[in-house]
Amino acid sequence: MLALIGKTQKLMKVLAVIFLLAGLSGGIYEFLETSRWLITLVYISSGIVVFLIFFCLVMIMQQLKNVQKAVEKSGETVCDCFAADNPQMVAKTDRL
Repeated sequence: MLALIGKTQKLMKVLAVIFLLAGLSGGIYEFLETSRWLITLVYISSGIVVFLIFFCLVMIMQQLKNVQKAVEKSGETVCDCFAADNPQMVAKTDRL
């Protein structure tokens, strides 16, 4: 599981940089060709937005990786950790 998260993180980082560079280069090219600021800003901002989305996903995956490591160190399962934190929820699911 940790290896899969690590490989996915690397792929996401590469994709984030590619989209950022594509947005920047597309914006610069469009500005040099047409001198339109609005289209240039759309290209650049879309590249930045996609970069930020991928960056947030990488950060979420890093947190998942940290949780997985902590759970493996403790020797408990995720269900055991959930049950310890939420006894009322476990009682409700047991009744179902």
